[in-house]
Amino acid sequence: MSRYRAALGLFVVVISLVLVGSFAAAGAEDSVPLIHNGGFDVTVDRDLDPWVVVNGTKDKVVCGSKAPPNTSGGCAFRFKGSANESAKLVQLADAGILSAANGLLVTKSGQVSFSYSVWSDLIISSLKAKLVIVYTPLGGVETKEKLTDTFTGTTDAGRDVIWAAEGPAEMLDIPKDATLSKVKVLFANKSPFGKLHVDGIIAILIGL
Repeated sequence: MSRYRAALGLFVVVISLVLVGSFAAAGAEDSVPLIHNGGFDVTVDRDLDPWVVVNGTKDKVVCGSKAPPNTSGGCAFRFKGSANESAKLVQLADAGILSAANGLLVTKSGQVSFSYSVWSDLIISSLKAKLVIVYTPLGGVETKEKLTDTFTGTTDAGRDVIWAAEGPAEMLDIPKDATLSKVKVLFANKSPFGKLHVDGIIAILIGL
């Protein structure tokens, strides 16, 4: 999987343009976000909801001076690596999201896009990202598909703070009149030690 690295200021601009372009191309009413709180900035008390941490080792949302500079919205999720690390950050799409996605698919086919940004200052960092979708085509059988991406290494370049933009090179196509029954986004930290931050998570269904 190729990795695209840029200075954070440029990265923020590029991500903004990509999002605006995606919504403009499909029309705002023809795009359905598949997750909530992808920037970890919904609540002032740093509540993770609706994200869930599994096998956590002091993993949490950090903001302000405790987060890498220039995070989206000022906060990011921080994994804290450990020996035998198995921490996961997970979100399942709720009934409202599934209903909106299925409403879009009644009139047109869709395409799922998944991306995120990551920051780490240690070469031993390792993070696996996955989006899983379960749907049933009209008159067909239940189908399970996924997009995966693995980040390794550091995003530091000398004294510069750099975020790496990560995302699968391919997108998932969902046929018209299909029924989505499950959408799951998962990040699995494999770093043996050190801090690794995730922010700007985007999972979206775009009508075609």
